Amino acid sequence: MSDDLLGKLKEFNEERNWLVHRSLDQDGEDLYLDELRYILIKRIESFSANAIKLQKLVSEEVVEFTVSKGVDRDWINQRAEQQINSLKGE
Repeated sequence: MSDDLLGKLKEFNEERNWLVHRSLDQDGEDLYLDELRYILIKRIESFSANAIKLQKLVSEEVVEFTVSKGVDRDWINQRAEQQINSLKGE
């Protein structure tokens, strides 16, 4: 993975650690105060949006690496679509 992506993943992991391990202790009372609750919810929404963005970036790097090793991009896309359809029960 690129150094840029690794840096983004490290930052994401730090925010994840706050959310999972420290948010309740550090900011749990903020849920009861209107203004602070809004800030806390925005922080969690930002975390979720960043997770989706990072998932796409990781996927792109994995595909590019795989293609560089000789795997056909169309095959990758078809296989991914098959797996998604299978998970949907189609």
